[in-house]
Amino acid sequence: MERKNANARRAAALATAIVAVVELFVRRTPDASLLVALTFFTMIVEGCVALAATGELAKGIWLVPIKRDLLRVYPLILVAGLLSLVLGAKTGIYPWSEHQTGWLNTRFFVVRNFVLLLLTYFGARKLAGAIRAGSRTRTDGRVFISRYSWCRSPSSRSIGS
Repeated sequence: MERKNANARRAAALATAIVAVVELFVRRTPDASLLVALTFFTMIVEGCVALAATGELAKGIWLVPIKRDLLRVYPLILVAGLLSLVLGAKTGIYPWSEHQTGWLNTRFFVVRNFVLLLLTYFGARKLAGAIRAGSRTRTDGRVFISRYSWCRSPSSRSIGS
């Protein structure tokens, strides 16, 4: 099991490095298709963890067979956070990028999204660990759902958050 985790981490690191090299040094176009794809797939991954957390809070027996599988994807939230740092330079697709303000400026936008994805990752990690250990996870579920909801609020909506 430990070897599988190490291989998955290496694969995620390699994928992140390849995307970083391509985005920073090879592609010089203003489009942001990877940014849009990152947002889409981050929502799917966070949704899997949110479903597991909600099922845990509701004591949903129907979720027991698939809960571990839903939580298996949570490391991709960290990959999305790292990729958001790389793809943050592609904020030209947002209308506010031409008229930046204190809240909506590129540097703050990228850092804020990275921090929110990092907090979501650690919440998902804690929830997955508690479920694996078979401990009572209602508090961990509440923490993840509150972070997830905060990241999905209109005031913080952007790259994968």
